[in-house]
Amino acid sequence: MKRAGRLTKVFTHEVFSERGAGIEVYHYFARSIGLVLSIAVSIIMIFSLYYLFQGLVETVMEGPASFDYAVFQHFFEMVLTALIALEFNHTLTEIVTGRGGLIQVKAVVLIGILVVVRKFILIDIETTAPLFLMGLALAILALGAVYWLVVDIDRKAAGEGGPVEP
Repeated sequence: MKRAGRLTKVFTHEVFSERGAGIEVYHYFARSIGLVLSIAVSIIMIFSLYYLFQGLVETVMEGPASFDYAVFQHFFEMVLTALIALEFNHTLTEIVTGRGGLIQVKAVVLIGILVVVRKFILIDIETTAPLFLMGLALAILALGAVYWLVVDIDRKAAGEGGPVEP
């Protein structure tokens, strides 16, 4: 019975008061989608961790003969992918809980930096065009500048003068 009362409150008073029906319905919709995506990303992360550990166990059981550079690069790629998914899921959690703003922008920029750095680490420099490498370098520079600006704005908004931790 309490739950029905809460839902009634959400869909009557809160939705149609202070900020207007459209905004509140949109926020409710965005949070619902964020929750579904967060659950989906969590499931994907569980499967990826399972395959990571399965591959590690198989590689260790095969012995030192299987420890070549390509194997290490593959595992490192899997770990970086899991870290990116974890950070993405954290961003989705921020949406679901209703927090956001600069925190969410910082998280998205950090995800972008992680993705480009992952590409840099895994790229075969021997076969990659120099122009492509310059493009990646410019992307990192641009993302770093955006991150610095967001942190600077965040610090100024908080009224602090010192450095801000990410």
